[in-house]
Amino acid sequence: ECADLAGSGYTAIQVSSPGEHKSHLTVGGNPWWVRYQPVSYLLESRSGSMQDFADMVAACDAAGIDIIVDVVINPMANAGQGALGLGGTFYFGSSYNFPNTYTPDDFHYCGTDPGGAREHDIFNFGSRFEVQNCELVGLADIDTGAPGPRATLTSYLQMLINFGVDGFRVDAAKHVSSSDLGAIFGGLTGNPYIVQEVI
Repeated sequence: ECADLAGSGYTAIQVSSPGEHKSHLTVGGNPWWVRYQPVSYLLESRSGSMQDFADMVAACDAAGIDIIVDVVINPMANAGQGALGLGGTFYFGSSYNFPNTYTPDDFHYCGTDPGGAREHDIFNFGSRFEVQNCELVGLADIDTGAPGPRATLTSYLQMLINFGVDGFRVDAAKHVSSSDLGAIFGGLTGNPYIVQEVI
């Protein structure tokens, strides 16, 4: 398709998040939003495999079309006691355990309720703290201020750059502090175009 787009005057396209995401089999149907519930940063999505992704980037580059990737760098998927990602990763969203990616210590917690249970959800969208540290609709909120998660996210973005990706559209950027975003992007080599979604 990139050759046709180039012939029509296009110079870049944006593609959906290529990382492994929640399987539609765990939710029924095939809703668009499963792409926005990452399970790992393996390039195995409903769009295809890592090789499919590499072939697409190379073909578009040959046609003179830049690739902008939609990236979800916060949050991760939510699940019950355990679920299988589209690429085969078994994860435990309710216990904040994403094997080979994140442990429970890599996520934000917003405090405790009067009964002593951990509170997670955003209740006040006028509160910067809650928006950037609490959970949006029950999705596990990564502690992007911690060195480990920052390094993981920078590595993921750098991997995409190394494939030939030209830039990123950062999903839900307002849920990550500007200093955290700066640190994650600051570790990248190259000069990717970056656009950030802020609703």
